[in-house]
Amino acid sequence: MAVASTDQDAQASTTVTRPSRGWELSVGALSLGSSGVALKPQFKFGAQIGNFTAEAGLHDLRDGLKISAEVEAAMAVEASGMSMQEVHDSIQCDTPGFREALDAAKVFMSNTTEKFAGIARSIGISKERLESALDGKCIGKKCTPMTLRVQAEIGAGFSAHVCLGWKDTQGFNMVGVGGKASAAVSLSVSAFAGRHSKNKAARILLGITNFKFQYTFPIGSLESQCPDCRGAGTVKGSGFMGVGKQQCPTCGGLGEIAVGPEPGQVASDSDAEEKTEGAVIDDPPPALVEAQGACGR
Repeated sequence: MAVASTDQDAQASTTVTRPSRGWELSVGALSLGSSGVALKPQFKFGAQIGNFTAEAGLHDLRDGLKISAEVEAAMAVEASGMSMQEVHDSIQCDTPGFREALDAAKVFMSNTTEKFAGIARSIGISKERLESALDGKCIGKKCTPMTLRVQAEIGAGFSAHVCLGWKDTQGFNMVGVGGKASAAVSLSVSAFAGRHSKNKAARILLGITNFKFQYTFPIGSLESQCPDCRGAGTVKGSGFMGVGKQQCPTCGGLGEIAVGPEPGQVASDSDAEEKTEGAVIDDPPPALVEAQGACGR
């Protein structure tokens, strides 16, 4: 892990890592691998060992509608920082075509494009608030760093993936980004965006040629997040496949606890504004079907 730069104001370093992909074997609905054994709503056969994958079938329905039959080699790098500019400057990948794909991602994420407003609508926030979040201007005492994960894939086969707005396995309600289809086609970009169902975070997923760019960033402070359930509202490990989960006794299932001003302090107008803007919408934003494209390759 190499430190690329340091933001003295935020007192947080920008880091680059190469996350491990582990291994997984899928036989119908049964999945076993480095993370354990699980039954999933899928019908898939294949194996993934490190950077190599061979699979076919219907993938986990919680992550959208995806069907594939492919053999591929993939590698991923991840950078974290306090703004989009920091992660763009620090991300490093030696795969041919990466710089061109990164330049296309920068153009797509520019606040001067029509797509930027579509991303904000898909997440359910204003364009100005999205711009502020990507610039690292999260106000509050507990704002998580922004992360950019880039995955490069080389292989043969086909896959089709549509995200329709329901909560995926990581808690995000992902939908297609609206706007003119020609803008996405000219950049060879497929785009999806959404917000976390409990945490004050958003995610943008771009597919550019054989690269996937996954941006995850805060859209509010986690100061009021329940420390016991981490915003989930349920007891970790309870229930089975989402059924029979126990309500968190600390927050009463809300995922948040009341946080008042410190002794001797009065809550400012900016604090009240942050609590209002950071409110979590459990219902996903309406899907923008005008430009729903492939979410994968």
